This record gives sequence, structure tokens and C-alpha cells, in this order.
Amino acid sequence: MIAFNKTIYFLEMLKSQIELSDEAIAFIASRVSRQSYSKGTVFIKRGELCDQFYFLTHGLVRAYFNHDAKQITTWICDEYSLVTSVHGFFSQSPALETIQCLEPCNFECFSHKDLYDAVEKFPEINFAYRKTIEEYYKNSELRSYMARIPTAKDRYDFFVQNTKKELFDRIPKKYLASLLSIRPETLTRIS
Repeated sequence: MIAFNKTIYFLEMLKSQIELSDEAIAFIASRVSRQSYSKGTVFIKRGELCDQFYFLTHGLVRAYFNHDAKQITTWICDEYSLVTSVHGFFSQSPALETIQCLEPCNFECFSHKDLYDAVEKFPEINFAYRKTIEEYYKNSELRSYMARIPTAKDRYDFFVQNTKKELFDRIPKKYLASLLSIRPETLTRIS
């Protein structure tokens, strides 16, 4: 497991985008917790309440659901990504997906209550929150578009064109095949 240092990477990411007041910095610093998980660990389970969002500082994760005894991968992300069950977190209801570490992972974690307190108290965090939601929707649209591309080769090509090479190279092929809705042998043939 990668050791944590004193840097709060979520704060660094925010400060690279917006100017934060000292009060906002202190608020976030006082509320962040850290979690480390081993490769293979499921840290959000379908059907359970998800009351935290996670800022991934090291590692690779995927979300999936089970259908007809198969795991269907819905997304994969790497460092400096926000990770949560979007439906479960924002509606404070059971998660629709299971989220699993594909590598050893480190996270900075924030509760639902702390996020909403920060958004309410600090206009600059409210702005960053809105920008984050925009990014999520853009990525969601890319995934939705990709899922509707009719041929396996075209879906694969679209994914390659819209994914960082470093991330692409780290994704286990069986999960990439699942994400692209193709069989592993098809992925081998078209890649």
C-alpha cells in the first residue's frame, strides 16, 4: 500500500482550479479522512447506503453490477478522480453499483453532510462543486454515447480515442471487454 503524506490532494486539486479562502481550506482539512484498500477490495456495495465520496489519490477502480451471473463493468477511473455511487450518494439511497479496487488504492474521503455543509458555507466550493458535476456529466455522456455505438471495433476505437493511454494500459482486459460490452476474445481480435 502506498503511504499517505501530509498533502491533501483534494485541496491541491481545488486550489489549482479556484481560489480558496483560508476558512474553506481549514474546513476541508478538518473533515477529510483517509482510507486505503487492497487490490480486489469492494468498498461500496450495491444495495448499501453510500454516504461518502472518495477522492482517489492512488490506484484504479471500477464500478459494476451483476446481471445473469455476469459482472457488467460500467466505468473505470484512476488517480485524481472523484469516486462514489452517484445515485446512492446524492439521493442518500442504496447504491446501484458495486465499486471495487483494481489496484491498491488510497482515498481522501468526505461525508455527504460535510460536502453539503461546505457547498452551503463557501461560495468557492459551491462553484467547484458545480464544475465537478459538469465534468461528471461530460464523462457520463461519453460513456452513454460509447454504449450505443453498434460495432465492437467502433466502440473500442472510440474508447481508445477518449481515454488516456496510461489508463488504457492499466485496465485488466476482462474488465475492458466488459466495459465495451464485448467478449474477451473479440477484444483480443480487434485490439
